[in-house]
Amino acid sequence: MQALFKPSETFNLRVIAEHNEEDSSTGSLIPYSFGPWNPGGAAAANLPLGTPGSNATTYAQRATLLGARNISRDPYDYKVDFDARQRSRVNQDALSAEANWDINGYKLTSITAWRDWKFSPENDLDFTRLPGIVGGFKVDESQYSQEVRLASPLGEVYDYVVGAYYYHQNINSDNAYATGASALNLTTTNPPNASLRGIGKSSTDSYAAFGQATWHLSQVFDLTGGLRYTQEKKEGSVQQQTVDPANPYAAGLRCSVLTTAAHYAAPMKVWLVC
Repeated sequence: MQALFKPSETFNLRVIAEHNEEDSSTGSLIPYSFGPWNPGGAAAANLPLGTPGSNATTYAQRATLLGARNISRDPYDYKVDFDARQRSRVNQDALSAEANWDINGYKLTSITAWRDWKFSPENDLDFTRLPGIVGGFKVDESQYSQEVRLASPLGEVYDYVVGAYYYHQNINSDNAYATGASALNLTTTNPPNASLRGIGKSSTDSYAAFGQATWHLSQVFDLTGGLRYTQEKKEGSVQQQTVDPANPYAAGLRCSVLTTAAHYAAPMKVWLVC
């Protein structure tokens, strides 16, 4: 939806608003083949699958023994066999405004924009009817930008455009996963009835100044040059919870939550000449 306001010959304002919602059932990954896999960790797994003495198997074979169906899928039979929801939800809003002033032939323009985007998935990550692993990676992103530029009158020997730009972005992520009763038997690495969660945050601030000039040497030949300077700073942090111990064959397997955290900051400056 958009609206144009033009109260005078020297000023106009255009406002644009957007809204989008999506709630859909997502598709499924179709594995074409499975590589050898040795859940016991024995050296015999180094032997090719099917070789006498090899104890290697495949994920599909193991899942089938545990009660899964249709795990070795044909992408053309359009059949799946899940026990959890496959879902994707998206919510997006945006608003922008462009204002233009005519000042004795000079054109002053201001563009302000804001956008918010939320993504929330739900996935059956073991691809079977067994209570293995479910979860998803949620993202919440918002951004704001402001641009101001001044353009000289046209029709002269030379004309130019100068301006400045600012951009800010925040991203918050939340990846959460839960295991069911069959997780250990199915994956041999994930304890049953456990959870794993990670939270991430990042922010970006970008500043720029730019200019471009054109010299009209003749009716058929122009000379144009431009310069842009950008300074950008990014910061982020990650807080990740892990399940311990990692070895599912360790005696007295138990689940405990350990938290690890990381932080980074990266300033950057760029000159662009054209």
